[in-house]
Amino acid sequence: MRGVVVGVVVCGLLAGCTSKEPGPEPSVVVPTSPSAGADLACGVDRASIEAVSGYPVDRVTGELSVQEGVGSGRCEVWTTEQDGVLFVVELWPLSAEEALRDRDLVDGKVGNPATYTYDPSVADGAMWSGNDEPVDRVRGSVFSYIFWGETFVVVYFSAVAPLRTPSQDFLAITEQVATTYGLQRPGAAG
Repeated sequence: MRGVVVGVVVCGLLAGCTSKEPGPEPSVVVPTSPSAGADLACGVDRASIEAVSGYPVDRVTGELSVQEGVGSGRCEVWTTEQDGVLFVVELWPLSAEEALRDRDLVDGKVGNPATYTYDPSVADGAMWSGNDEPVDRVRGSVFSYIFWGETFVVVYFSAVAPLRTPSQDFLAITEQVATTYGLQRPGAAG
């Protein structure tokens, strides 16, 4: 009987060790700016994308640009370990139809209510399917809309690794994009 119990415990441990669950250690903190010499994807340190999603970056498509301090464009990150796009950044001028429409969404005037709204002293934005608590598992995609200076920044992940805190990660990712592309900080005189 003792051999059977030991065998069951060993099998259980091996199953846990070989789990296909994505994700780095939850202690990885996403920095608010990419480190010097970082390998960037969509203006974000690849290591940050991999920490938040739990998947490796395999391919990057699209382009982001800035003219007179205002961002525009769409950039996508793909992984071979799941179907579909893994990570997206979109930049829109505040005067763009998308930014105007989503201003009302962030403010809760239309559409589905946000699952998390940033304190206005921290960021002008909100997120859906994520919050300020570490979660064991996020089901479905998570995205944030943050108004950054004269640019509306959309960040989307189709997967979030276990024990991540989406509100912190997405704000740090937005700040990396802003730093990389020189977007004017919110509230800065221009």
